[in-house]
Amino acid sequence: MCFSSAGQRPHAIVTRFNSALLVTVSGLVAAAVIGSCSGSGASASPTDRKQPSDRSSPTVAAPASPPPGATEVAGGCASTQLYVGAFPTWLEPIVQQLSNMNGVPYGISSDSTAAAFVLGSPLKAGVPHPKVLWVISASQGTTIDIAAQPLGSATPSIKESVRGNASPAGAYPDGLTIPSPGCWKFTISWLGHNTEIDLTYG
Repeated sequence: MCFSSAGQRPHAIVTRFNSALLVTVSGLVAAAVIGSCSGSGASASPTDRKQPSDRSSPTVAAPASPPPGATEVAGGCASTQLYVGAFPTWLEPIVQQLSNMNGVPYGISSDSTAAAFVLGSPLKAGVPHPKVLWVISASQGTTIDIAAQPLGSATPSIKESVRGNASPAGAYPDGLTIPSPGCWKFTISWLGHNTEIDLTYG
């Protein structure tokens, strides 16, 4: 059996070799742990982050509750459903003073302060002075302002002011000409109050 020139025994060499190997392995494990810890705080990649949506949609109010006994018909859109037949309690006294309104389609604003009777049903775009009768709750016969825009768009904006009938108070005949088909939002303003009704033009 051969010995080293320094006269060291084999088991001493093996012991020192194992000690050196243990130190090397321990250093590698420590380096791996440090590396994993330092990487744990890294920010997410751009693909992991949620990108904001650039889509937008028009704000639509909840429709008014249907009057008991009324029947749904076509002609409204977005927040407005048209009906024929029975009327809401606040609307009935005004309708009773008008002639031949029982079969006329009408829509109610979501806050139940205004109604639109579509006298020229179905409504057509480009037709001069289509007949809509606006009925306003507690308007006291004042002038109302009407602004119409396509749903979801600020332009074109068509405006007019309408003075109420002497009798019945709260009824406003309208002849606003709408230039293009689609769903149009009507904003009605009076005495500091605003409400909206949406109507379809073919």
